[in-house]
Amino acid sequence: MVFTIGSYLPGDSILHRFDPRLKLISLLLITATLLLVKSFPAYLFMLLLISIAIVTVGVGLSLLFKQFKIWGWLLVLTVVLHLWTTGGTPFVTVFGKNFTWEGLWQGLLFGTRFLIFIFTAFLLTITTSPYELTRAFSALISPLRFLRAPVDDLAMVIGIAFRFIPVIFNEAVEIKFAQESRGVDFSNVNILKPKRFIPLLIPLFYSIFRKADDLTDALISRNYRPGAKRTSLRSGNITLLDLSLSLVIIVICISLILLA
Repeated sequence: MVFTIGSYLPGDSILHRFDPRLKLISLLLITATLLLVKSFPAYLFMLLLISIAIVTVGVGLSLLFKQFKIWGWLLVLTVVLHLWTTGGTPFVTVFGKNFTWEGLWQGLLFGTRFLIFIFTAFLLTITTSPYELTRAFSALISPLRFLRAPVDDLAMVIGIAFRFIPVIFNEAVEIKFAQESRGVDFSNVNILKPKRFIPLLIPLFYSIFRKADDLTDALISRNYRPGAKRTSLRSGNITLLDLSLSLVIIVICISLILLA
């Protein structure tokens, strides 16, 4: 099983008990901080804090390193693209193309930013159940009700999208193993030769549409009606712990903005 964004890890840590609405607001605050701050040390500090938080909620170091392995290609791709497109002082020439120090720095900067985005979303989903996540989305976009927007339906779609991420990962792994058992060789697959992905992509898309159809049947069988008014089993009161943790996050983000 692939444990990634969208997976939920039951627990009783502080972040598990943190109000899901404040979690989403904290995610938006961290995102805004990353967009305002352009300091590599600040990014490394934030990535370290998020990694420590992931470990403290019950995720082992081995699983944390697997996440780096799964999403590390974004960092590599970002560095390569910036090396290829950014001008400046060259440090090496490959096939007549100068790779610059400025491109390397910008690539590491934006690549680390991508990793922080991903790990923050990972921390959100492993500490928040799908029900709580959907309820939090619904609460935050509830002002759109005045515009007659289907708030509950939008929240449910977003929640399902998060839940489908690990499902797609697991399905891709199973299809890869199945195709390899039939003699398909994925060892020489190159992103510049997309035809080699066909034995993986065609069954994967078929499986995704089949699971979406099964989900539709499940909703219909449970008498799901778009636009119907829904109630919540839990009141969701904000506690002193929630306010204290929110204050800590706000202080960290403001400090990074002012000091970076």
